[in-house]
Amino acid sequence: MFSSNDGAVLFISMAPSSVGHHYRVINHAEAFLALGFNVRIAMPHQVVSTLESGDSFSVIIIFRAQCDELFLYCRRWAEIHGIALLLDLDDLTFDVRCFEPGEWSFWASLPVEEQDLWRDRVNSQFRALLAADGALVSTLPLAERVRSMNRRAWVWPNGFGDNSWRSFRAAKCVGPLQRQRCESDVINIGYASGTPTHSADFEIVAIAMRALMCKDSRVRLCLIGCLDTSDYPSLRGLEHRITHRPLVHYDQLAMEYARFDINLAPLEEHSRFCQCKSALKFFEAAAVGVPTVATPTQPFQELIRHRWNSCLASSSDDWVREITWLLKRRRRLRLALAASYTIRARCSPWAQRRDLRRIVRQSAVR
Repeated sequence: MFSSNDGAVLFISMAPSSVGHHYRVINHAEAFLALGFNVRIAMPHQVVSTLESGDSFSVIIIFRAQCDELFLYCRRWAEIHGIALLLDLDDLTFDVRCFEPGEWSFWASLPVEEQDLWRDRVNSQFRALLAADGALVSTLPLAERVRSMNRRAWVWPNGFGDNSWRSFRAAKCVGPLQRQRCESDVINIGYASGTPTHSADFEIVAIAMRALMCKDSRVRLCLIGCLDTSDYPSLRGLEHRITHRPLVHYDQLAMEYARFDINLAPLEEHSRFCQCKSALKFFEAAAVGVPTVATPTQPFQELIRHRWNSCLASSSDDWVREITWLLKRRRRLRLALAASYTIRARCSPWAQRRDLRRIVRQSAVR
């Protein structure tokens, strides 16, 4: 399926403005290039002209595909030319069970019209997956779900490409490992919320942050993205100790993480959707020298060794205990150093190429 001699690998990105485009298209294209493959990247408006250009392709990989006319055109083209068509999936957006009562708080909070749009989108991606030859996925739980549908799945974890690695490592030079601090200084606890889909994830942490901020005058909360603190009654009266930073382009994200002393990565632990999400909030923070407290989903547990390279927390009491433990600077520095070793081995551009070599070997065994 993946052969450097049989034509180029064609990536089609249906979400070129998303952060996922960097992880699943740009970074992966770099890995293929480093291994000697020819690579083409096409946006939706370029797909037809790219396929009709006369160039040879060995495989088509579509990021965030929907079962629309363009997808069906690609499916027919791949069949005619005898090549595989794969999806690239970085979220559980092909399983309607995510909409069952109590499953995913974000979807339940939407107006009925928007719920219907989400349901249509998930059903469309589900049909695309059934029509595809398999999928590259970001986590093992995603792979297990794809395989339950009798489709092949290869786990290619999120990580860094060469350019993003340089960007994050450069930000490390101004991060907490380089700042001269004493124990009486302000401690910035940060959360990169990104899109509104993470609003419910923060609920349990908001309760913990109130306890911490009332107990320790050094603690500050720094929020990046769309999170609205007025949605969290537990934070009322503490607004003067909360900093709001705007959602930034991916190229600027590293410098935002560098503002933190402790990074928060909460998820709804009971949610099937959240259980499938990758551990990118851990490795992004680790790259700039910031330890993380995260929900113990499987992807986070695969990378985090508790209190060795970061911390894991479930209940509000857990979050209070682990963040309190990290208020000592020497502990933060020790965990940040260990986390740096972890991501070099598991998430660096070299790790991405190693993972691709594994996938190439596995795909050769039919």
